[in-house]
Amino acid sequence: MRFSLKTSVVAVSTALVLSSFGAIQIAAADNSGQSNNIRENQYDENDTQHLNPLSKIVAMPIRNAAAGKAIIAGEISYTLNTPVLINPSIYVIWYGTWTNPCTATGSATPAIVNDLLKGIGGTNWYGINTRYYKQSTSGGVKTYVTPNVTWGGCTYDNMSLGNRLDSNTGKFTYNVVDKALTNSALTRDPNGLYFVFTSSDVTVSGFKSSFCGYHSALSPTYAASPKPLIAYSFVGDATGTSLGSCNGQGSTTSPNANPAADAMTSVVAHELVEAVSDPQINTWVDAGGNENADKCAWTFGTQSLAPNGSYYNVIASSRKYLIQQNWIPDVPGSCGTGITPPASAVTNTANVSFVKNVPATSVIPVVGAGGRGPYTYTISPTLPAGLFFNLGTGQITGTPTAGLAPTVETVTVKDSTNAVWDSSFSLTVTVPLAATTAVPTASLSFNAPITPVTPVTASGGTAPYRFTISPTLPAGLALSSTTGQITGTPTAVLASRVETITVTDSKNATATATFNLAIPTAATFTPTVAPASAVKKAMVTKSLTAFTPVTATGGNGANVFTISPTLPAGLSINATTGAITGTPRATLLVATNETVRITDRTGAFVTGVFSLQVSPAITATVAIANSTYARNVTLTFTPVTGGGSIFTPLAYSVSPALPSTMSLNTTTGLITGKAPTGTASRKTYTVTVSDAAAFSTSATFNLTIN
Repeated sequence: MRFSLKTSVVAVSTALVLSSFGAIQIAAADNSGQSNNIRENQYDENDTQHLNPLSKIVAMPIRNAAAGKAIIAGEISYTLNTPVLINPSIYVIWYGTWTNPCTATGSATPAIVNDLLKGIGGTNWYGINTRYYKQSTSGGVKTYVTPNVTWGGCTYDNMSLGNRLDSNTGKFTYNVVDKALTNSALTRDPNGLYFVFTSSDVTVSGFKSSFCGYHSALSPTYAASPKPLIAYSFVGDATGTSLGSCNGQGSTTSPNANPAADAMTSVVAHELVEAVSDPQINTWVDAGGNENADKCAWTFGTQSLAPNGSYYNVIASSRKYLIQQNWIPDVPGSCGTGITPPASAVTNTANVSFVKNVPATSVIPVVGAGGRGPYTYTISPTLPAGLFFNLGTGQITGTPTAGLAPTVETVTVKDSTNAVWDSSFSLTVTVPLAATTAVPTASLSFNAPITPVTPVTASGGTAPYRFTISPTLPAGLALSSTTGQITGTPTAVLASRVETITVTDSKNATATATFNLAIPTAATFTPTVAPASAVKKAMVTKSLTAFTPVTATGGNGANVFTISPTLPAGLSINATTGAITGTPRATLLVATNETVRITDRTGAFVTGVFSLQVSPAITATVAIANSTYARNVTLTFTPVTGGGSIFTPLAYSVSPALPSTMSLNTTTGLITGKAPTGTASRKTYTVTVSDAAAFSTSATFNLTIN
């Protein structure tokens, strides 16, 4: 049955319209006298919260509206790509005045209703619902509702929203569900079905006068967009003068000696099968808009007589219940009190655990039954490397070669008619705890800060890990108990010895590994100046051939070179190698002692001294660019003069060779002799000026003989 409600209505008068039996529309008039289609499950426009639930709810009509308890003929059909609850989990909110409703026993109303929901799965009555399925495309795979109904949880709400859930307060049954989800009083399960059961002192407009229960869906406040649609249902305690409106048999006798509770159970069952097959009010309906239980409302089929004179047709949780029939969606369809549940996929082993690199004990975690064979099995997600899934039997075998944190695996079983069921289990592949030597030998420097080292690493097991070491580290060193890293400055010498690190995981599993630790005494550190006692000569603008004036032997490595005083501009020392390179741009006219300091990783150092002198650039100046002489005349002239360099004496040379009758003074650059007597000639000569440090430069002149 479908109708709509609106929260802005203060006083609601209803007109009941019957179409055959199940399709009921409720019209209402608000204070303005206007007729409205009103939505029960929507907040008032002035409310600050908006759940945006469905505009329709589907209700079970009161008994007197059943038009003679008629079964509604006509086939029920499925709307493609709409949802059903394949493996429903049931969550219960007892709202109002109840005594320990979640743990009640005996003949208490909550105990009777809770036991129905806990035991209805697997019964032949609920087996009818396993004929309903979902399907994405025409001719595609059909995924059927399983025979399982899981008890998800229970909570008690002692009228936190007041004792009226109607338009007078602007609070409704879906607000009760939303509040429980927002406060995490129940698991937030997008695939769950949430029941609200109200006590007799809670007013819900229309209850017992127009309907006995209903179901719908809401978008919860807690969820971010896009919000899921959560299925929920309402059933009230029918105690009172109107009990007969929602009771399947007399008001003085019932299977559980509690007529009000037994009245609730038939309504609960009605809403359960409807919400499972049509959770969002758009899935399984007939041409008149009736859902499966609507078509059989207030009809009970074959019944048995209980010892107390009441009647029952279902046994669940060892209790007897009188529950209305459900629609079997065959062609033609019919109402029934039960069928043997069809094929299903049942979790045989809920938790499967293997060990990495250890052959797995074969297991079939999910088994298929019923239906029409043969079966095919698939699994998702894919199993870890080394494990194999038998598509014909669902058996897992092999040797896992990779670890896996607890993971939900879903096995889908399909029979030869393409009927599909699935069920899940948890798979874990544990990796044994291992301790691995990462640094076989740690040789540390005495009395010097060490570079942190992690000699042993942990893997596998269950983190976090705890590290301990034996024997105790030398003074100044410490081991991190959480990382296994060694830090500090050793202040004691240690000959090489074996250290054992033990790793313990959170499950108290242990593993060990060893490494060698040594802290030698500081090595002898000896400087060498090369070449000893020599002055290194350099010249401005002349690139200096790299040289290393001071070296050292011994020490503890990682040497660092520094120099004092600062080198002339253009020169630098390599801090790692001690090599001096560059092209000087400034002079150092007087040989100056430079001190090179070499410091090792422990802070020990040695020094060496060398002398450095930088001369101005050597020059060659043309004094006579062109000299002309007659043949056989005596001549004397200095065409090029040298200077600049402080590395004296200077020396001169000429190229090409002068005529045999002429000579160059290599000390002064003076040319003397006689002009040759041969034929007239004109030649260009190059005079090179060199200093005592082998720096040189040159200039040219022209000589003409007439």
